[in-house]
Amino acid sequence: MSAHPRRSAVVPVRFAPDERARLRAQAQATGLSLSSLVRSAAFGLQVQARRPVLDTELIRLLSAASNNLNQIAHSLNAARQRSFDHVDWLRLDASITGIAGTLSDLAGRTRHDR
Repeated sequence: MSAHPRRSAVVPVRFAPDERARLRAQAQATGLSLSSLVRSAAFGLQVQARRPVLDTELIRLLSAASNNLNQIAHSLNAARQRSFDHVDWLRLDASITGIAGTLSDLAGRTRHDR
């Protein structure tokens, strides 16, 4: 026997246009069909908004930026122990520039996703 029996019985329900719009918005937010949402409500089941899908590329970029920040912090702590030469400052500048570029890319990506 199937875990989900075939649903063949129809129960007509009337809604005002604004009520239907609210139901559609709630169904979309929860990731359910309109029928599933109404069925869940009819049986007193609690419906929660679906979890957002993780963007693995976004997570990878954030991880890279975090790693770069950690390297900068390590370099600055090491600078207390010894003198920073010109090459060290250039590396630090390149790291900061890389992080700024990554964060700018991330900000652009999140603005376009909305």
